[in-house]
Amino acid sequence: MPLQIPRQIPGMTLVDARLVAPGSGALIVSVDELFQQDEPNAVLSWLEAGKLTSIPVEWNACSVDIRQIRPYPQAIYLGEAGQLVRFDGQSFHELPSIEGVEPQGPLRSIRTIGADFTLVVGTVLQVYCSRDWTLWEAETIPLLPGEQALDLAVEAVAAFSSDELYAVGWQGLLCRRTAAGWERLDAPTNLDLFDLVCAEDGSVYAVGDEGVILKGRGDVWTLIEQDETCEKLWGVASFAGRVFVSDMRRLYEIVGNELIPLAPPDDEVFPSSTYRLRTTEEGLWSVGGKELFEFDGQRWKPLLSFFDQ
Repeated sequence: MPLQIPRQIPGMTLVDARLVAPGSGALIVSVDELFQQDEPNAVLSWLEAGKLTSIPVEWNACSVDIRQIRPYPQAIYLGEAGQLVRFDGQSFHELPSIEGVEPQGPLRSIRTIGADFTLVVGTVLQVYCSRDWTLWEAETIPLLPGEQALDLAVEAVAAFSSDELYAVGWQGLLCRRTAAGWERLDAPTNLDLFDLVCAEDGSVYAVGDEGVILKGRGDVWTLIEQDETCEKLWGVASFAGRVFVSDMRRLYEIVGNELIPLAPPDDEVFPSSTYRLRTTEEGLWSVGGKELFEFDGQRWKPLLSFFDQ
Protein backbone atom coordinates (compact mmCIF):
# COMPACT_ATOMS: atom_id res chain seq x y z
CA MET A 1 0.00 0.00 0.00
CA PRO A 2 1.45 3.44 -0.90
CA LEU A 3 2.09 5.79 2.00
CA GLN A 4 -0.42 8.59 2.42
CA ILE A 5 1.23 12.01 2.55
CA PRO A 6 -0.71 14.49 4.71
CA ARG A 7 -1.29 18.12 3.87
CA GLN A 8 1.83 20.15 4.73
CA ILE A 9 1.31 23.40 6.70
CA PRO A 10 4.35 25.60 7.46
CA GLY A 11 5.10 27.67 10.54
CA MET A 12 2.29 26.47 12.79
CA THR A 13 1.79 24.21 15.81
CA LEU A 14 -1.31 22.24 16.70
CA VAL A 15 -2.70 23.20 20.13
CA ASP A 16 -5.87 21.09 20.41
CA ALA A 17 -8.38 19.26 18.25
CA ARG A 18 -11.64 17.34 18.45
CA LEU A 19 -12.96 14.97 15.83
CA VAL A 20 -16.64 14.70 15.00
CA ALA A 21 -16.44 12.05 12.25
CA PRO A 22 -13.69 10.34 10.25
CA GLY A 23 -11.56 13.06 8.65
CA SER A 24 -13.61 15.87 10.19
CA GLY A 25 -13.37 17.99 13.30
CA ALA A 26 -12.28 21.20 15.01
CA LEU A 27 -8.68 22.36 15.40
CA ILE A 28 -6.73 25.10 17.17
CA VAL A 29 -3.30 26.03 15.82
CA SER A 30 -0.86 28.76 16.78
CA VAL A 31 1.52 30.70 14.55
CA ASP A 32 5.09 29.84 15.57
CA GLU A 33 6.55 33.27 14.80
CA LEU A 34 3.93 35.08 16.87
CA PHE A 35 4.29 32.59 19.71
CA GLN A 36 8.06 33.15 19.80
CA GLN A 37 7.39 36.90 20.03
CA ASP A 38 4.95 36.35 22.94
CA GLU A 39 2.12 37.70 20.80
CA PRO A 40 -1.28 36.19 21.71
CA ASN A 41 -2.66 34.38 18.67
CA ALA A 42 -4.58 31.40 17.41
CA VAL A 43 -6.14 30.10 14.21
CA LEU A 44 -9.51 28.44 14.79
CA SER A 45 -10.22 25.84 12.14
CA TRP A 46 -12.75 23.29 10.96
CA LEU A 47 -11.54 20.32 8.90
CA GLU A 48 -14.00 18.53 6.64
CA ALA A 49 -13.54 16.53 3.43
CA GLY A 50 -9.91 17.64 3.27
CA LYS A 51 -10.84 21.33 3.43
CA LEU A 52 -9.86 23.72 6.22
CA THR A 53 -12.15 26.62 7.12
CA SER A 54 -10.33 29.02 9.47
CA ILE A 55 -10.34 32.39 11.20
CA PRO A 56 -7.43 34.05 13.05
CA VAL A 57 -7.89 35.59 16.50
CA GLU A 58 -5.60 37.81 18.56
CA TRP A 59 -5.80 35.78 21.76
CA ASN A 60 -4.45 32.45 22.95
CA ALA A 61 -6.93 29.64 22.39
CA CYS A 62 -6.42 26.63 24.64
CA SER A 63 -9.21 24.11 24.09
CA VAL A 64 -12.03 23.07 21.78
CA ASP A 65 -14.93 20.65 22.05
CA ILE A 66 -17.90 19.45 20.01
CA ARG A 67 -21.62 19.42 20.76
CA GLN A 68 -23.70 17.06 18.65
CA ILE A 69 -26.63 19.18 17.46
CA ARG A 70 -28.74 18.62 14.34
CA PRO A 71 -28.37 19.43 11.50
CA TYR A 72 -24.68 20.23 12.09
CA PRO A 73 -22.34 19.47 14.99
CA GLN A 74 -21.25 22.65 16.76
CA ALA A 75 -17.73 23.44 17.90
CA ILE A 76 -16.91 25.71 20.84
CA TYR A 77 -13.42 27.24 21.02
CA LEU A 78 -12.07 28.56 24.35
CA GLY A 79 -9.48 31.26 24.98
CA GLU A 80 -7.25 31.38 28.04
CA ALA A 81 -8.99 34.56 29.26
CA GLY A 82 -12.52 33.22 28.71
CA GLN A 83 -13.03 34.18 25.06
CA LEU A 84 -15.50 31.96 23.20
CA VAL A 85 -16.15 31.31 19.50
CA ARG A 86 -18.80 28.96 18.10
CA PHE A 87 -18.69 27.22 14.72
CA ASP A 88 -22.16 26.15 13.55
CA GLY A 89 -21.15 24.01 10.59
CA GLN A 90 -21.15 26.99 8.23
CA SER A 91 -19.41 29.94 9.89
CA PHE A 92 -17.70 31.20 13.05
CA HIS A 93 -19.53 33.37 15.61
CA GLU A 94 -17.97 35.26 18.50
CA LEU A 95 -19.79 34.74 21.81
CA PRO A 96 -19.68 36.79 25.03
CA SER A 97 -16.60 35.97 27.09
CA ILE A 98 -16.84 34.24 30.45
CA GLU A 99 -16.72 37.01 33.04
CA GLY A 100 -14.17 37.21 35.83
CA VAL A 101 -11.48 34.98 34.32
CA GLU A 102 -8.63 37.34 33.45
CA PRO A 103 -7.82 38.58 36.99
CA GLN A 104 -7.52 35.00 38.23
CA GLY A 105 -5.44 33.26 35.60
CA PRO A 106 -5.65 31.26 32.38
CA LEU A 107 -8.28 28.66 31.64
CA ARG A 108 -7.19 25.19 30.56
CA SER A 109 -10.05 23.16 29.10
CA ILE A 110 -13.65 23.13 27.88
CA ARG A 111 -15.80 19.99 27.79
CA THR A 112 -19.38 19.32 26.73
CA ILE A 113 -21.33 16.63 28.57
CA GLY A 114 -24.51 15.33 27.01
CA ALA A 115 -26.70 17.50 24.83
CA ASP A 116 -26.65 20.80 26.69
CA PHE A 117 -24.12 20.93 29.55
CA THR A 118 -20.63 22.43 29.28
CA LEU A 119 -17.84 22.85 31.83
CA VAL A 120 -14.81 25.13 31.64
CA VAL A 121 -11.90 24.65 34.06
CA GLY A 122 -8.59 26.36 34.73
CA THR A 123 -6.05 27.73 37.14
CA VAL A 124 -6.91 28.82 40.70
CA LEU A 125 -9.54 26.02 40.75
CA GLN A 126 -11.76 27.93 38.33
CA VAL A 127 -14.88 26.06 37.21
CA TYR A 128 -17.70 27.52 35.10
CA CYS A 129 -20.79 25.74 33.81
CA SER A 130 -23.30 26.65 31.10
CA ARG A 131 -26.24 25.19 29.23
CA ASP A 132 -26.30 27.68 26.37
CA TRP A 133 -22.67 28.91 25.95
CA THR A 134 -23.88 32.41 26.85
CA LEU A 135 -24.71 32.41 30.57
CA TRP A 136 -21.93 30.97 32.74
CA GLU A 137 -22.10 30.19 36.45
CA ALA A 138 -19.02 29.78 38.64
CA GLU A 139 -18.77 26.64 40.76
CA THR A 140 -16.60 25.93 43.80
CA ILE A 141 -14.18 23.07 44.35
CA PRO A 142 -13.44 22.85 48.09
CA LEU A 143 -9.95 23.48 49.43
CA LEU A 144 -8.30 21.07 51.85
CA PRO A 145 -6.74 22.38 55.09
CA GLY A 146 -3.50 24.22 54.36
CA GLU A 147 -4.16 24.59 50.62
CA GLN A 148 -4.25 27.80 48.63
CA ALA A 149 -6.19 28.05 45.37
CA LEU A 150 -3.31 30.00 43.80
CA ASP A 151 -1.20 26.83 43.94
CA LEU A 152 -3.77 24.65 42.19
CA ALA A 153 -5.32 24.27 38.76
CA VAL A 154 -7.88 22.01 37.13
CA GLU A 155 -6.45 20.63 33.89
CA ALA A 156 -9.14 18.32 32.53
CA VAL A 157 -12.67 16.98 33.01
CA ALA A 158 -14.31 13.71 31.95
CA ALA A 159 -17.75 12.25 32.62
CA PHE A 160 -19.76 9.07 32.62
CA SER A 161 -22.88 11.29 32.79
CA SER A 162 -23.89 14.77 33.89
CA ASP A 163 -24.30 13.35 37.42
CA GLU A 164 -20.87 11.71 37.59
CA LEU A 165 -17.98 13.90 36.47
CA TYR A 166 -14.31 13.72 37.42
CA ALA A 167 -11.59 16.36 37.22
CA VAL A 168 -7.82 16.30 37.70
CA GLY A 169 -5.09 18.88 38.04
CA TRP A 170 -1.96 20.05 39.80
CA GLN A 171 -0.48 18.42 42.90
CA GLY A 172 -2.55 15.26 42.51
CA LEU A 173 -5.84 17.15 42.40
CA LEU A 174 -8.68 14.65 41.98
CA CYS A 175 -12.34 15.69 42.23
CA ARG A 176 -15.81 14.35 41.57
CA ARG A 177 -18.96 16.29 40.70
CA THR A 178 -22.38 14.82 41.44
CA ALA A 179 -25.83 16.33 41.83
CA ALA A 180 -24.71 17.42 45.31
CA GLY A 181 -21.76 19.43 43.94
CA TRP A 182 -17.98 19.07 43.91
CA GLU A 183 -16.00 16.94 46.36
CA ARG A 184 -12.31 16.19 46.72
CA LEU A 185 -11.10 12.61 46.39
CA ASP A 186 -8.00 11.04 47.89
CA ALA A 187 -5.50 10.49 45.06
CA PRO A 188 -2.54 8.13 45.58
CA THR A 189 -0.12 10.76 44.20
CA ASN A 190 0.78 14.41 44.62
CA LEU A 191 2.16 14.70 41.08
CA ASP A 192 0.47 16.96 38.55
CA LEU A 193 -2.27 15.24 36.53
CA PHE A 194 -2.97 16.48 32.99
CA ASP A 195 -5.72 14.34 31.47
CA LEU A 196 -8.29 11.66 32.28
CA VAL A 197 -10.90 9.50 30.59
CA CYS A 198 -14.04 7.69 31.69
CA ALA A 199 -13.28 4.48 29.84
CA GLU A 200 -15.50 1.86 28.25
CA ASP A 201 -14.46 -0.67 30.91
CA GLY A 202 -16.18 1.42 33.60
CA SER A 203 -12.99 2.79 35.14
CA VAL A 204 -11.47 6.27 35.12
CA TYR A 205 -7.84 6.58 34.02
CA ALA A 206 -5.78 9.69 34.79
CA VAL A 207 -2.24 10.48 33.61
CA GLY A 208 0.36 13.08 34.42
CA ASP A 209 3.87 14.01 35.49
CA GLU A 210 6.73 11.49 35.66
CA GLY A 211 4.66 8.82 33.91
CA VAL A 212 2.06 8.60 36.67
CA ILE A 213 -1.14 6.66 35.87
CA LEU A 214 -4.17 6.36 38.15
CA LYS A 215 -7.10 3.98 37.80
CA GLY A 216 -10.29 4.10 39.81
CA ARG A 217 -13.83 5.28 40.23
CA GLY A 218 -15.75 6.80 43.10
CA ASP A 219 -13.64 6.74 46.26
CA VAL A 220 -11.28 3.90 45.26
CA TRP A 221 -8.11 4.79 43.31
CA THR A 222 -4.86 2.95 42.69
CA LEU A 223 -1.56 3.59 40.92
CA ILE A 224 -0.67 1.60 37.82
CA GLU A 225 3.01 0.93 38.40
CA GLN A 226 5.05 1.06 35.19
CA ASP A 227 8.70 1.48 34.20
CA GLU A 228 8.27 2.21 30.47
CA THR A 229 8.60 5.98 30.79
CA CYS A 230 9.17 8.80 33.26
CA GLU A 231 8.04 11.40 30.73
CA LYS A 232 5.01 13.59 31.29
CA LEU A 233 1.92 11.78 30.04
CA TRP A 234 -0.37 14.34 28.40
CA GLY A 235 -3.18 12.31 26.87
CA VAL A 236 -5.38 9.32 27.64
CA ALA A 237 -8.36 8.04 25.64
CA SER A 238 -10.65 5.04 25.41
CA PHE A 239 -11.43 3.68 21.96
CA ALA A 240 -12.63 0.33 20.61
CA GLY A 241 -12.31 -1.30 24.02
CA ARG A 242 -8.71 -0.14 24.44
CA VAL A 243 -7.10 2.59 26.56
CA PHE A 244 -4.41 4.66 24.82
CA VAL A 245 -1.86 7.00 26.43
CA SER A 246 0.50 9.59 24.93
CA ASP A 247 3.54 11.61 25.89
CA MET A 248 5.16 14.12 23.51
CA ARG A 249 6.85 11.48 21.35
CA ARG A 250 5.20 8.09 21.74
CA LEU A 251 1.89 6.28 22.05
CA TYR A 252 1.13 3.53 24.54
CA GLU A 253 -1.70 1.20 25.51
CA ILE A 254 -2.76 0.19 29.00
CA VAL A 255 -3.21 -3.59 28.98
CA GLY A 256 -4.33 -4.93 32.34
CA ASN A 257 -2.04 -3.10 34.74
CA GLU A 258 0.80 -2.64 32.26
CA LEU A 259 1.79 0.23 29.98
CA ILE A 260 2.80 -1.13 26.57
CA PRO A 261 4.47 1.05 23.88
CA LEU A 262 2.72 0.88 20.51
CA ALA A 263 5.00 -0.44 17.79
CA PRO A 264 4.89 1.37 14.42
CA PRO A 265 3.52 -0.92 11.69
CA ASP A 266 5.96 -1.73 8.91
CA ASP A 267 3.73 -0.62 6.04
CA GLU A 268 2.19 2.65 7.21
CA VAL A 269 3.03 6.10 8.52
CA PHE A 270 2.87 6.30 12.32
CA PRO A 271 2.70 9.31 14.67
CA SER A 272 6.08 10.65 15.79
CA SER A 273 4.81 13.94 17.25
CA THR A 274 2.19 13.22 19.92
CA TYR A 275 0.45 15.12 22.72
CA ARG A 276 -3.32 14.80 23.15
CA LEU A 277 -5.72 11.97 22.28
CA ARG A 278 -9.33 12.61 21.20
CA THR A 279 -12.05 10.11 20.27
CA THR A 280 -15.51 9.46 18.96
CA GLU A 281 -17.14 6.07 18.49
CA GLU A 282 -15.73 6.00 14.96
CA GLY A 283 -12.12 7.03 15.46
CA LEU A 284 -9.23 8.31 17.53
CA TRP A 285 -7.11 11.37 16.81
CA SER A 286 -3.51 11.66 17.90
CA VAL A 287 -3.03 15.41 18.26
CA GLY A 288 0.71 16.10 18.16
CA GLY A 289 2.30 19.50 18.05
CA LYS A 290 3.34 18.90 14.45
CA GLU A 291 1.09 16.04 13.29
CA LEU A 292 -2.57 15.07 13.25
CA PHE A 293 -3.25 11.35 12.81
CA GLU A 294 -6.48 9.34 12.75
CA PHE A 295 -6.86 5.71 13.90
CA ASP A 296 -9.91 3.66 12.89
CA GLY A 297 -9.10 0.66 15.06
CA GLN A 298 -6.95 -0.98 12.40
CA ARG A 299 -4.78 1.57 10.62
CA TRP A 300 -3.24 4.99 11.27
CA LYS A 301 -3.91 7.69 8.69
CA PRO A 302 -2.06 11.04 8.58
CA LEU A 303 -4.38 14.01 8.13
CA LEU A 304 -2.17 17.08 8.60
CA SER A 305 1.52 17.81 9.04
CA PHE A 306 2.93 21.03 10.52
CA PHE A 307 6.57 22.01 10.16
CA ASP A 308 8.97 24.87 10.88
CA GLN A 309 9.51 27.41 8.12
